[in-house]
Amino acid sequence: MFILMTSDEKFEEFELCKYGRSDEIFGWLHPVIKLSTKVRLHDCNITEIGCVTLSTFLSSQSNVRELDVSHNNLQDSGVEILCVGAETSCYARPIINGWFSNSPNDPSNKDKYENFISHTAGLQDTECRLEYLNLENCGVTEEGCVFLSSALRLNPSHLKVLDLSGNSIGDSGVKHLCAALEKVQCALETLKLSNCNVTHEGVTALTEALKSNPSHLKKIDLLENDLEESDLNVISMILEKSSKNTNP
Repeated sequence: MFILMTSDEKFEEFELCKYGRSDEIFGWLHPVIKLSTKVRLHDCNITEIGCVTLSTFLSSQSNVRELDVSHNNLQDSGVEILCVGAETSCYARPIINGWFSNSPNDPSNKDKYENFISHTAGLQDTECRLEYLNLENCGVTEEGCVFLSSALRLNPSHLKVLDLSGNSIGDSGVKHLCAALEKVQCALETLKLSNCNVTHEGVTALTEALKSNPSHLKKIDLLENDLEESDLNVISMILEKSSKNTNP
């Protein structure tokens, strides 16, 4: 396999599964992948190790605006790396140290480390311009929602679509997300929470958040949750009212 691309090129879409399915393959190809605006890494056996590399897609030097990492075992640790960035992540540090520990006293090794870090960022950094993030079935729980909520509050203006379907975030996770959704600056337009163990308690929190900030969120997917029809009707009415108010 040999791919030749130059750093000033831009590409519409890259799908990793055409080339391989592992953190190692992803690591080899990431300089090429970040030239694309849409990156599909679904079902590619990516773990928290790959998330360290993924953080290079969130810097201002990356073209990536849509990132699909669904059906990978990222866990909350991987989400933390994506949210806070490789430089400050407690989970990323031992991974990076392992990469650059072969010759710790080699000055060139230190330069390589600093160069890598300078090309990384997190969702919470204002330089991150990611607009679409798919984390469906990635092993995310309430803890991951804490990181995502903080990132959305610190950098609220860019992410438009967040897919958390198939993760056991529960009502507690939804409440953490609502802390970001209720902020007027939050630009999120679509939130997918299908099959996330959400109940009436979570819908109540979403309802209050939408009342606080009705100007942006246009779609919420709550399918395959333990909800009453009345819960869904309330959300639908609020979203419909919001749409009418913003589109006279």
